[in-house]
Amino acid sequence: MSDFNKIMAFQQMMPYLNKEQQEKLATTLGMDLQEIERRLVGKNKEDEFVLILLFMEVCKSITAFD
Repeated sequence: MSDFNKIMAFQQMMPYLNKEQQEKLATTLGMDLQEIERRLVGKNKEDEFVLILLFMEVCKSITAFD
């Protein structure tokens, strides 16, 4: 399993786990909890950036602005 897939799996489980369980899961995945949290922040910023770009394209198509 790639690191990205591990982070995605962790993100899906995170809301259901307390901090201690999150640390155990991170260890089970062979990663450090701080590293996962840092990478999740980066992933969320990247997702927001893509959404902004898509929104801008929709606005351009609606207004026919080049």
